[in-house]
Amino acid sequence: ASSLIMPKKDYKMFLKAIGLDDSLPGLSYIPCKLKFVLDFYINGAKFSLTAQELMVRYSDGCVLEVDVTSSKNDQSWVLGVPFG
Repeated sequence: ASSLIMPKKDYKMFLKAIGLDDSLPGLSYIPCKLKFVLDFYINGAKFSLTAQELMVRYSDGCVLEVDVTSSKNDQSWVLGVPFG
């Protein structure tokens, strides 16, 4: 996957935590100057992704490379290219 994909509930919490409207659809344009760090743990090991690692800059702005799972019942995350 080219983006970080997470369940809708987690996506909404993430958007609120970084100061964005939680009704934004996945892969939305965001302010290019936005700064944040997303920390998460896998098997006790901490991993961090910065705002710059989770956005792609285009000539007309920046897109947050975070999207929502397509299935309501799917609670898994896909780490995708931003993590690699």
